[in-house]
Amino acid sequence: MGIVYVLSNPAFDNYVKVGRTIDLEQRLKQLDNTSVPLPFRCVFAVEVDDEVSVEHQGSRVFAVVCAFFLLENIRLTCLSRLVGALN
Repeated sequence: MGIVYVLSNPAFDNYVKVGRTIDLEQRLKQLDNTSVPLPFRCVFAVEVDDEVSVEHQGSRVFAVVCAFFLLENIRLTCLSRLVGALN
């Protein structure tokens, strides 16, 4: 069981970070210790049985292979529906 998340950061206007973790609070603390000047905030998170597969599918929704994606509300909606379909 793990968590798939979407994070935003005011330092990266119009971008989100999609990822997976088993402890969201710890992950946010890890990211806040990076060289990013402002803290990340969670805009979407869901606990799933297969976080690796769901994260991969979420990345495919955004059509690129990297951790940061250009924010498009329609794609976030698609991701949330995809996760709902997998649960």
